[in-house]
Amino acid sequence: MASIMDPPGGDRVTFLDEAFATVWHDDETDAVVAQMTEYADGEPFREYMNAVIEGVNETGSDCVLADTREQPTLDSADQEWSATEWGPRAEANGVAKLAAVVPESTLAEMSVQKVMEQSVDDIDREFFDSVADARAWLAE
Repeated sequence: MASIMDPPGGDRVTFLDEAFATVWHDDETDAVVAQMTEYADGEPFREYMNAVIEGVNETGSDCVLADTREQPTLDSADQEWSATEWGPRAEANGVAKLAAVVPESTLAEMSVQKVMEQSVDDIDREFFDSVADARAWLAE
């Protein structure tokens, strides 16, 4: 899966590379980038989210860039899991900032916003209309 954020030559550390999603480290922003482009729920979705924590642990980064532009709507059980279980574990593993690029689908945007609103951790989360704006905020 290609991304406009791919580094020249495609040289990057990747933590998950599946047909539905990719998780990798962006050296320029020192952020773990998560991109989901196809529907996945249950175990595959959780594997994707856990790969973000693995990326944070392996790189020492405290920032996540969630490129959700192509992300489909999340299953309600996965929304709840993300808000109540993944968020606190991500914070405990060092995630301090999460920049989310707004999904193209209104329904998908609503599901991502629901997760962000219901999260029980203290991760600083912000929505952005562009990858460039998200990257700039993470660099602050």
